[in-house]
Amino acid sequence: MKLSALFGTPSIRRRISSAFLIVTVFVVALVAASYFQLRQVRPFSNTIIHDSTDLVSVQRLSSATSALDADFERYLIIRGAEYRDSVQKDLQEMNDSLAFLQNDPTPGTESTLSELETIVAALQEKIAPVLDANLGGSSSSDVNRLVVAVYKDIDQVKLL
Repeated sequence: MKLSALFGTPSIRRRISSAFLIVTVFVVALVAASYFQLRQVRPFSNTIIHDSTDLVSVQRLSSATSALDADFERYLIIRGAEYRDSVQKDLQEMNDSLAFLQNDPTPGTESTLSELETIVAALQEKIAPVLDANLGGSSSSDVNRLVVAVYKDIDQVKLL
């Protein structure tokens, strides 16, 4: 059957059939165009998802760093066990966030993440003696040096 014959005949059945055929071809063309468009968008959406999860981890790291700053200061002033636990929880949160970021790093951030890992490890080593209730042979000047070093490291983490 010729397409011109379908449109040229006065039969209702042929007109409905030809309209259905035209709509079907139009729908198939739209489906194909949508499929190819989605294939082009998929890499961008994967990048956006990866970047957004990294951003959440960076925000968690930042939040934990700010909380560590505040909780460590409270511990130094009040010396409460709850602040000691909060400082340890903040350090653990920083480690968890950093580990998540290092699992699948964004290209170009490897050196920064490595530096952050070094600083966070140093923070744990410096904070542990300060949190220790039995400072034994440590003088107050040694503790003060550790506290100053801790705050320098916290500032460095915030900067990075």
